[in-house]
Amino acid sequence: MSVQDQAAIQATIQTYFDGLYQGDVSLLADTFDPSATVCGYGGDGTLKTLSLEQFLGFVKSLPIPSNNGEPFDMEVLSIDISGTVAAAKVRDLYQGRDFTDHLHLIKRSDGNWRIFGKVFHSEPRM
Repeated sequence: MSVQDQAAIQATIQTYFDGLYQGDVSLLADTFDPSATVCGYGGDGTLKTLSLEQFLGFVKSLPIPSNNGEPFDMEVLSIDISGTVAAAKVRDLYQGRDFTDHLHLIKRSDGNWRIFGKVFHSEPRM
């Protein structure tokens, strides 16, 4: 694992956090590979599998956390890098729910790290 890759992954995740918190789908889109998928159980207990386009549309349809007084409460819990792939576990408060996201990233030929898949678990904040 190189220091540069670690820093680049951290930067991608920070942009992901900023995009969620600011409701900025263009920032979010920049962190994902266009073919990425998002999967997990929604607040209603049903399994959701979304394309990147569907996920961005969902985020766009919700109130913007930074405008609604929701605190910025997001952190990287772990990053595991194996050459040109990585897995990151992050925790984020979003729309009043605590999420644990498992992000799978890939280093693209241009050297940038992008999220290729997101699997999440969420529960209401107590």
